[in-house]
Amino acid sequence: MKTTVKVVSCILSAVLFLYLMVWDYPHYKNKLNSESITGAESLSDIEGGEAASDSVNQKGQMEGQIKELEAQIEELKKQQTAAGSRIYLYFDQVFESCYDQLYPLMKEMGYTGTMVLMDGQLPGDYLQMTETQCKEMLEDGWELAVGGSEDIDMTADFADVESEWRAYLENYLAEIKMRLNIVPTIYCFNEGEYREEYDEILKEYGFKTIRYFGDEVLQGKQNGLNRIRAYRVVQNTDIDNAVNELSTYSVTALCTRRVAEEIQPDSDNMEIGKYRELLDSIEETDGMYIAGNSEAQ
Repeated sequence: MKTTVKVVSCILSAVLFLYLMVWDYPHYKNKLNSESITGAESLSDIEGGEAASDSVNQKGQMEGQIKELEAQIEELKKQQTAAGSRIYLYFDQVFESCYDQLYPLMKEMGYTGTMVLMDGQLPGDYLQMTETQCKEMLEDGWELAVGGSEDIDMTADFADVESEWRAYLENYLAEIKMRLNIVPTIYCFNEGEYREEYDEILKEYGFKTIRYFGDEVLQGKQNGLNRIRAYRVVQNTDIDNAVNELSTYSVTALCTRRVAEEIQPDSDNMEIGKYRELLDSIEETDGMYIAGNSEAQ
């Protein structure tokens, strides 16, 4: 499917080139010639209406071909989007390396991702990127999500955590709004945390999408919330196995805690070179593609 889209795109480029050669350039050249002819109101006055009519017909035919090819490309893109496995890129915590190292790589490859604030941490805190850096990434198309706190046991009885979790969300969202002038609408659960009884509280605080670790059966929109299954990668992740598993799901949030140049072999993070290799492998696999905005699913 990706190859077909590229082929049609190449054909469109060729038609556009011919359009410029056959119509635009002669039109521009004739305009210059016509300006040098004294007393002639236009080139058609000299060459006759027949030549001008042929040129207009050529232009009309080429414009029709271009529109037809553009429509075919859009249809192929829609088919690819509908049938493919969508991969959204999530990064837990906004370390300085996220801006210094990961952001340039993603920009080079043409991707955006989702930064996840958790444990009450905020841009400008120790080891975190600055508010200015975070705002730059948001303006460049990145998303911002919120995660939980290590101090709140989300696996405990709902009645035992509800009031504490509510207070955490209310204070955290207010602080994010004050610093970044944004209210995140994506909430990220860690492994083993998510339960459907949390849905109503999330909607109450304006969340529209949740990231969770669990079964595919929860995928899609339920209880008024979009659900994206999460898949975490670390330094010792086998790329081939990861790509094969990711290809079996329709929508996945590919999660990593931190991406940097040097990472220990047993780290929960991932070296930037290996992360690039993983993204390349995903894009080279038929039926899989890296999407941008997880709120647009």
